[in-house]
Amino acid sequence: MKYFYALLQVIICCTFVQQGYTQQNLVLNPSFEDIDYNRLLCGAYQGGNDFDNVAYHWTIPSLGTSDIFHMSLNPSCTSHPLFPGNDQLPRTGDSMAHIIVLTGGVTGNSREYLQGELSQPLTAGKKYTIAFFTALKANPPVGLGVPGNLGVKFFTAPYFQPTSFRINQADANFPLTITNIDDWFLVEMEFTPQVSGLQYFIIGNFTPGIGDINTMHTYLIDDVSIIVDPFEQMGPYCQGESFTLPKVSEEGYTGTWSPAVNNQQTTTYTFTPDDPSIPSYTMTVEIIPLMEPEFTIEKSLLRHQPYTTNSF
Repeated sequence: MKYFYALLQVIICCTFVQQGYTQQNLVLNPSFEDIDYNRLLCGAYQGGNDFDNVAYHWTIPSLGTSDIFHMSLNPSCTSHPLFPGNDQLPRTGDSMAHIIVLTGGVTGNSREYLQGELSQPLTAGKKYTIAFFTALKANPPVGLGVPGNLGVKFFTAPYFQPTSFRINQADANFPLTITNIDDWFLVEMEFTPQVSGLQYFIIGNFTPGIGDINTMHTYLIDDVSIIVDPFEQMGPYCQGESFTLPKVSEEGYTGTWSPAVNNQQTTTYTFTPDDPSIPSYTMTVEIIPLMEPEFTIEKSLLRHQPYTTNSF
């Protein structure tokens, strides 16, 4: 019994040490795994009353009809990941979200979104990395006018728009068209808020459609993360000005930077943590070149000219 208790203490200690060395994901329930199983639907969700908090901390911010697909459902359910036409397992765990983007034509502003919550608000001036995985459903996109990208928009309080139309202007937008049907695709963006207090965010498509024909994309979403950068951005510095790179990240892990500090030109440095399980990090430090003054001297001033002095 004493051996078991000692082993348990070691496991707990190691667990907390490892957690202390990893970057904190601010997204609550990031993989949609914390579920109210009694509210899972076999068929399509019909709006917020069906969807909100089926996956805890996730809601619909509009009149769209986003869905939760879950492995515990009967395979004959349209909300099962392997129902014909879905054919995509969750990237991790048993659960994932599903949204539709419809554009063009009379009803073409229609969008479905997901609204998530953070464990703490964002801080103005800090740089955050936003990431999530997406996959197009196995059935091919309909039409050619779909803006095939996704973005994120932040709010200080839960947002709701009483229509199913497109929400304007993302705070961070992934610029590439997403076409991956066969597997999960990483969507990654950076965002530096100008104000503090942002604690809610929306994932979806914020881009106007192209053309007048109804077109559609259907996206699966899993493993959402919003992580603060482990180091404050340094610089810019004047050429020749001394500076040192921090030896410890904001999360408390140590490592080394390469190459050596160069105060003569803008350089990108890579931080390699001592713990190999922690990913490396890059930072570019800008160096502002010194401006050498240039003088223009009138030639006439250089000519020898006679001069006189007053007599005493």
